[in-house]
Amino acid sequence: MTIRTEINQEWRIVLEGLPEEDQQMLISEADHLAMAIAYRNRWARMSTNGALEVLFAIGCWQNKQDGKGNP
Repeated sequence: MTIRTEINQEWRIVLEGLPEEDQQMLISEADHLAMAIAYRNRWARMSTNGALEVLFAIGCWQNKQDGKGNP
């Protein structure tokens, strides 16, 4: 179960810097992530904002990689 939340102001600022298609893709992926977590653990719940935080952390980690998936 995804806890559908309004995108908070911090994420709204970040998303508004992206093209509309990218905004919708990120929100959709955040919802998929939240649903996947709930699927794996029926007691777990994650908001859309929380899922965006996780995706951002993953993106930051990937940016540290050398382009080949190696740290």
